[in-house]
This record gives sequence, structure tokens and C-alpha cells, in this order.
Amino acid sequence: MRSPASHEILLGREELVADILATVLSDDGHGSLLVGDVGLGKTSVAAAVLELGGSKIRPFHAFGSSALASEPFGVLAPFLTGLHDGRAFSSSDVLRALSSALRTGTDERAVLVIEDAQFLDDSSAVLLAQLAAANQARFILLCAPFPAVPAELWSMCSDGLLKSFELAPLPPATMLELCRHLLGRQVSPSASTTLCRRAFGNPMFLVELIKHARSTGALVEHNGVWLLVHELKGSTKHVREVLRYHLLQLGEVQRQALDYVALAGSLDLDTLRQVVSSSTVDDLQESKLIVISNDSVRVVGLAVPPMGEVMCEILPAAKTMAMRRTLLLLLDLSAARPETLLRCVRWALEDGFDVPDISILKAAQLANRLELTDLADLAAAAVTSPGLEELARLEQARTMAVRGEYPALQELTGEIMATSSDPEMVRLVASLCGHGGLRPGLDGALLTTIASDWREAVDRLSGEGRLSDEGSMKGPQLLTEHRTSVRLLEIQGMHRDGNYHGSEDELAQIFATSADCPSNLLVSCTLLSEVLSATGRAVQGRELSSRAADLLDLDVEALAYYREFVVRNHLLALWHAGEFSLLREVVDHEADRNTASMQRHGGSYQLAKGLCDLAQGGMNDALATLVQAVEALRYRDPGNDLPQALAAAAYAAAVLGRETIKESYAKLYEATGPGRDTASSLRSRAFLLAAKGIFEGNSRPQLRLVADEAAAVGMVHVEMDVLMLGIHAGDLGLALRLKAVASRCEGRHAKNVADYAKALSEKDPLALLAFSDAAESDGRELDAARSAGNAVAILSRRGDRNRLHSAQRVAKRRLATLVHGHDPLSERLSTGPQLTRRERKVAAMVHDGASNRDIAAEFGLSLRTVEGHLYRIFAKLGISDRSEIANTTSESWNA
Repeated sequence: MRSPASHEILLGREELVADILATVLSDDGHGSLLVGDVGLGKTSVAAAVLELGGSKIRPFHAFGSSALASEPFGVLAPFLTGLHDGRAFSSSDVLRALSSALRTGTDERAVLVIEDAQFLDDSSAVLLAQLAAANQARFILLCAPFPAVPAELWSMCSDGLLKSFELAPLPPATMLELCRHLLGRQVSPSASTTLCRRAFGNPMFLVELIKHARSTGALVEHNGVWLLVHELKGSTKHVREVLRYHLLQLGEVQRQALDYVALAGSLDLDTLRQVVSSSTVDDLQESKLIVISNDSVRVVGLAVPPMGEVMCEILPAAKTMAMRRTLLLLLDLSAARPETLLRCVRWALEDGFDVPDISILKAAQLANRLELTDLADLAAAAVTSPGLEELARLEQARTMAVRGEYPALQELTGEIMATSSDPEMVRLVASLCGHGGLRPGLDGALLTTIASDWREAVDRLSGEGRLSDEGSMKGPQLLTEHRTSVRLLEIQGMHRDGNYHGSEDELAQIFATSADCPSNLLVSCTLLSEVLSATGRAVQGRELSSRAADLLDLDVEALAYYREFVVRNHLLALWHAGEFSLLREVVDHEADRNTASMQRHGGSYQLAKGLCDLAQGGMNDALATLVQAVEALRYRDPGNDLPQALAAAAYAAAVLGRETIKESYAKLYEATGPGRDTASSLRSRAFLLAAKGIFEGNSRPQLRLVADEAAAVGMVHVEMDVLMLGIHAGDLGLALRLKAVASRCEGRHAKNVADYAKALSEKDPLALLAFSDAAESDGRELDAARSAGNAVAILSRRGDRNRLHSAQRVAKRRLATLVHGHDPLSERLSTGPQLTRRERKVAAMVHDGASNRDIAAEFGLSLRTVEGHLYRIFAKLGISDRSEIANTTSESWNA
């Protein structure tokens, strides 16, 4: 990882830097007051201002501290050395001495930069006001909110002597950009999302978190892609030292209060007031070290959340244990917030504190939901109460599923189904192993085996009266629900093996009669959507998959085991329907709501996005996304999606002419084996055959056979995709068949394919060129290039030279865009900020020799506003003087 350059750390702060520089250089300005929490980049902003100011300013530096705060003029002492000769001196003496020390003797403007200016004593603050009023210096004052910004500095802002700026945390999009800049290569979305969320918009914490994650092996690079392979723990020495320095400024009672909040993650206000005084809490809130919610139960958290883990890390062990014990005595774990419950149970298990088994079980359930497998395993094993042991075993099974310990999972769930006397437990275990067990080898035969075990358990429980003691009406209904659930799992196995014949009517009947059983309603809706999508009725399938997703959200807790089963089907339905933008939105929504899910399923989500790029023909984007998917899936692949990702990446690489990459992924595919189900296996084989055919030829007969296999099992959409690949491989005789198949499919993508196949089958070059134009405007680069190439071939065979030359130019342009255009694998991951429309006009006038007064008159602006525009322009273009604009071009103003 390269050392972070200032422009990288200052992402998102460019306009702030320009605005502060404008206050320093403006004739009627006196400088800025910049207030922000530790780590937000106050020092970096000041350094950038000084660098951008160049030879126009001469900086003088001073540094505040709590020790100097009690000394008159303590922070300014380095500039007052002439006064320390044993004689008494007055305020006017100090003012003359400071004025003399800041005198430059040149045209440079003296700029006094004071870090930690919150420690200025009252006398020093008054002195700065006098200097500003006399126009003898400019200031850049950097303040943390604690202990407080001196009142005199706020008065200077009110009087117009200073302009105040508040440094806020960076927004998520900027943090992601910063993350990519710091690593300098592709970063898997699951890794970047996790890192940025842990940093809470604080650039220093993100920089140090990345350093620490690399040094501990949690963040690794594989084939150019950065992945998180372990849980993030600990911090760097630099972060610990910075935090220790800031904590030293606090009193003992204030530090203790912050320690309690840090240990618990967050505390309700009433609990905190039992360990520290209300006045201490008020002081911390006023100093912006803590934030208190306005909810009915007022919750206290740290103003800078990343500080919490570091504070826990530097607490002495004995003090940590004593504080943990105090909190456990005060907290009601039955009503504790999730984060607090997890922490408290972890403490109890580590330190031997007594905590009720029900709280430990709840923590195990929550930890599994967040995929904190170590804690979940530890907590589940610690539950010993007879009434809770079976639920604890269920959590152990969930931990095995998350970790990918599939043989152990199958053994444990089989044992529970064979011995449990609780019908609901049997349902949960079977659902976990079946619907929720997205794993390699989960084919139709294995699902049938799980269903058979479930059926035996239902028969046993029925014989024991466990399904009839609910009452004469409820008993038969419960038995019917369980037997329906078993049947749904069998149907899922049929679908996994590519057999959709005969299941549609049965699923429709189950869906129509399962309103009183949420799990059966959800599963039947999802499987019915799967049938419709696979057999060409993609719009209807998408409507049902959307309904299933809505049903899932109605009861997230009760239906948790079905989440990935439902979400994956929804993504597939959206893809079949050609709803590519909506698919990406669903993936992003899943990432926002559940970071843990991104860690486990991020590779599958990237595969879904990559397949969208392939369908739309954005081959460079597709390859970049699929490379990320492959590397993430090689690390964690709960759904056996790696084969399809490898085959799709090989195809994208082949289209782009990257034979080495294609060969690498093709070999990995051969070593990995088939996909997770019949549909993905057929599609993967087709991708690989098409990829090989681009370099080797002779793939057309094999692609026809794959299309025939898809047709034989009724997978119309897969058949359409394979036929399209066959045509791309040069088998133009498939056009009529493709037209017929695509016409039977619903959705935007199918309509585009049908239009293309019609033009191709009719050998209509004008229609093909029109289709190429439409495809280009829609961002479908591959379709645009292929259809233009087809038009050229037809015109060439006809000898239509008049139209041929025009078509050749179009085809050449389309091919250049496809192969050599936008390339995320090699280009910079982000561009510099663009100039606004007004800034471009200002830059153009400066370029042509206009003065500031000319510009002010042209736009009706004040000179100071024009200067502000110029300093922002300088910051964005990376220049320091208006004369340098003459060396730039209008194209560079939008680079």
C-alpha cells in the first residue's frame, strides 16, 4: 500500500481547503476557525491550505495543550522570547512582541496556524483579536470541541474577524472512494463496506484501520483484489497514542464516564447516571464527546464511535474487569440493546460472571444473525438449562452453516430431527439444512434425503401425539402444514435438478391455501416465482419474487432461515426480467442493511452484478466485477457460485481479447466442477464454450447441444441465453430459433434479444444498424458491436458498397468502444472533482486574460466571491496561481 498522499486523505475536503485559503488571502478576511473531532483531518486541511497558498503566505506554527492553558500567553510563548528577561511586561508589550515576530518583511502574508487552539488562554485569545483588528496577521485556528472553543474566538467569528467551519465526518460514498485510493487496487465491496462502516466517516481511523488489517492478515490481496478474510480486531500504535493524548485532557471522572460508554458500546442514560454524576454527563455532552438520543429510552453513545474499541483496548485489565462487573450488576439484560447484550455475554463467558442462560441463548442467536461465529459457538455451548439445550443445539447448527461445516451440520440436524419432541424445532432444523443450507453439493438428491428425514420426524411426532395435542382443530392443521413443508422441500430438490414439469399447479395450490402458515406461504411463493422465471414468464416471476421479499420483511426474525433462499431467487427473477438497475438496487440495499451478509454472500452479489453487465454488454465493467466475484467466492462460497463466476469471467476476458485471463479462469473452472444447480451449470458450460470458441473456434455444435439440454427441461430463459452465445460465436443459423424462443420470454432483455434475432434472421442490415444505435444509447456495448458487425457481413456479401463503408465505420467505432473503451481494471478508480458551470466560465475568462474586476462585473459578483471561485478552481486543478490556468485546456477542467 502506497503512502497516502495529501490529496487522497483530503478527498471530499477540496472546497473547504479553497474556502479557508480565500479567507487567508482575501483583502477583507482575517482567517478561519476550523472545529472538528480527532481524526477528521484538521491538520491535513491546514497543511493543504499552506501548500496551495505557496509563496503568497508565510506560516507560523503554535501548538496548544492542557498544560499551557493555565499559563498566560502559554500557547504563544515561542513568539515572545524577547520578553522573558525577568522584567514585568504588559499586554501592549506582548502585542508588540508578537507583531514583530510575525512580521515577514516581504509581500508574503503572515499566517499563524495554531493547533489545539481550544487550549488558548483568555489573554491569548484577546491578543489574537487585537492582531486581527489591526490587520497584522491572518489565522488558521484548529480546535477540537473539547474542552471548549474559547468564547473570544466565537466572538471574533461574530464580529467578522474569523470565518468558522465545522469539519464533519465524510459521507459514505467519499469514504469508499478514499478506501479505494488508499489500497490503490480493486477492493471487494464486502471489504470496503466493512472498513468504512467501522471508521464512521473518520479518515484517520480508516487509514489506520487499513494499516492494521493488513499487518494482522485480516485484509489480504489476491490476484489484484483486496479481501477481508478475518474479523477486524485491535488498532495501530498511532491511533492508541493519539487517543491517549486526547484522553489526558480529561478529568478522571470524565474519563471514567467515557470508559463506561465505550465498554458497553452504548448505555441508556439512567444507567450511566448510576455510575457518574449528572453534571459529568452534561459536561461531556456540552463538550460534544458523547451524544444522547431523543428516544423514549435515552441512549448515550460516543460522539466518535471508532474511539470506543481503542479505549477498551488501552484500559488496564483489572480496571476493565471491575467496570464490566459493575455494568453487569446494573444492566437488565432482558431489555438490553443487541450490542450491549453481546458485549455483556462475552464478558460473562470470558471473566466467569454469572448470567442467565436465557440471555446467553439470546446472545448466541444474535451473534449467529450477525455471523459472529466464535461468540455464537461459545455462547451456545455454555447453555445448560434443560429447557434451552435444544435451542442451543439449533444455534450450534446455525454456526456450522455459517462456517461452511456442512458434514457436521447434516449430522447434527439429522440427530435433532430424529430425537426432538418439538415439531417447531424439527421445522427449523429441516429449514436450516434445506432452504437455508446454501452449500456445495446441495443437489436434488440431498434435498430429497433431508425431506425424507423430515417426513419420518413428522410421522413419529404424529404417532406420539405431538401434532394433535394442540386441540381437535389445530392438530390436523399443524400436521398438514408440516407435510406441506416437506413437500415444498421435495419440489425445491426437483427444481435444483432442473425439473420444473408438474410443479406449477401444485405450488399455486399451496400458495393459495397457506395464508395461515408464513413459512409455507413464503417458500411456495418463491418456488412458484422460480418456475415462472425459468420457463420464460420472467415478468410474472419477478412480481412473485418481489412479493416473497415483502413477505420476508414482514417477519424478519421468524423467517430468518429463508432469507438467502428468497433473496437469491429474487435476484435471479430480476435478471431474467431484464430489471438490471433494480437488481443492483436490491444488492446495494442488502449490503446496507446487513454487513455480515455481505461478508458471507458478497461474492454471490458481485456475480449477480457481473451477470447484469454481461447481459447489457458492458464487457470491461463485467470483467472487473466478475474478477471481484471470483476472488471473493474462492474465499467464501456458501452457494457454490464459483463455477458460474469463473465461466462468466472467462467469457468476458475472451470477448476483450485477454487470452491469458481466459485460460486461467477456464482451468480453474475445470478444477472446480459444475455449478450449484442445473440452470447455473448449463449457463456456465455455455459461457466457457463461447469463451474457448473465440480463440479456438469449433464451439458451435457444443453450444447447440447445451441449448437442447435447456430446452429439454423447459428452461426457456437459459435456452435463450445459450442461443445468444451461439450466435455471438458465429452460428447465425440459430437466429430463427432464437427469435422464436425470445418471443416466448417476458421482460426487457428478452424483447431486445427478440428484436435482434428478427433483424438477423431477416438479414436486414438497416434494422441491424438501427438496433446497434439503440443498443449503444442503452449502454449495451456488446449488442451494439455484434449487430453492427452482422450488418457489415450482410452488406459485404451483397456487394452493397455504398452502405458498406458507412456500416464499417460504425462497426469499427462500436468495436473500439467495446474492447478499448472504459476499462475499470486499468484506469484510476476515481477522477478528480469537476468544475461547476460557473467555475468553468470563470476559468475561461482568466484563461483569456480577464482580471478579477472584469469577472466580478461580468457576473455581478463581489471581488471576494470571485477570489473564492478562483481558490476553489486552483484546488480542483491542483495549481496555485491564476497564471497557471493559461497552461491548462478546457478539456482538463472536466477531467
